[in-house]
Amino acid sequence: MQLECPIPETRISMPYFLVADVEGDLVPFGESEAPAISATGYKAGDGWATKLATERMTVFPQCSKRWWKDEFKKLTPFQEQLKAETDAGFELAAERGERYKENSGSE
Repeated sequence: MQLECPIPETRISMPYFLVADVEGDLVPFGESEAPAISATGYKAGDGWATKLATERMTVFPQCSKRWWKDEFKKLTPFQEQLKAETDAGFELAAERGERYKENSGSE
């Protein structure tokens, strides 16, 4: 099988990643079901697979500027929510890091 490049391009770079099963909600380790709202603000039933696709398209803007323009425009509302969840995740990680330092006696 041979992939053909669109004219006048000489190559196509497309990232490939191992992706978890995207059916259903994200369930934390050690839990049997997803919480209604996670510590980072993710809401059960919110379509995390769509957010994953949006994030990938944001990281690789060539995908959203050239090949999937219309789809990316439809995903714009997810971008703000995704950024808020990511920021909340960073804050949570920082809090946990500080708590670890306090509890372990390390500086």
